[in-house]
Amino acid sequence: MSSFDKVATSYSEQVGNAVSFSGFNFEYFVQKKVHHLTRFVERYFDGKTPGRSSLDIGAGEGQYSLGLQGLGFEATLSDLSQEFLEVARNKSGIKDCVVADASNLPFPDSSRDVIVLAMVLHHIPLKKWPSVFSECHRVLKSGGLMAIYEHNPWNPFTRRVMASLPFDADANPKPLPFMNKHVQHAGLEIVLREYLFFVPGALKLLCPIEKYLTWCPAGAQYALIGRKK
Repeated sequence: MSSFDKVATSYSEQVGNAVSFSGFNFEYFVQKKVHHLTRFVERYFDGKTPGRSSLDIGAGEGQYSLGLQGLGFEATLSDLSQEFLEVARNKSGIKDCVVADASNLPFPDSSRDVIVLAMVLHHIPLKKWPSVFSECHRVLKSGGLMAIYEHNPWNPFTRRVMASLPFDADANPKPLPFMNKHVQHAGLEIVLREYLFFVPGALKLLCPIEKYLTWCPAGAQYALIGRKK
């Protein structure tokens, strides 16, 4: 049984309540990242995405995989929590759901074009990271992408949100430079590193300027994408 089984049906509501002070709802943050991911993936593969396959580790409610499915990917959801996978299956309609430990993936070598770890690694003990990255490298095809989205612990508002959520009590978010070293050590080439979410809801008319701030380590979250050579 996963520790997340008991919060599977209330997860989005709890996070939504925690981020409400920002002036945006939970779905806003998720969909902005889904758009960020799909835009990059489509550009990276030069639009040749139908028939490719993806693996979403710690899949949440399946939103990232739905975005990739919209590009023509065959999507697989995985999670330690059977309950969370049931929620994801019901909400996303994606049927290929596999209970799996990220450090011991039950998938063939070189079988996925994209692997997504969105808001997952801060819940995995650091001692297991080498195994997680090694497994992702094994499962990725040559030229495949490992897309990581994470909390930025340097942002005080991010720390406020995490401190208010019981299931984040043991979470250990790491800054982008630390993550960068782990991805490179796993043998992946960094092809994108950007900070995300700078503007509060009260100033949402200024959101278009965020695309010029992706270099700035003040963002609430960040994206890091590595490529298997």
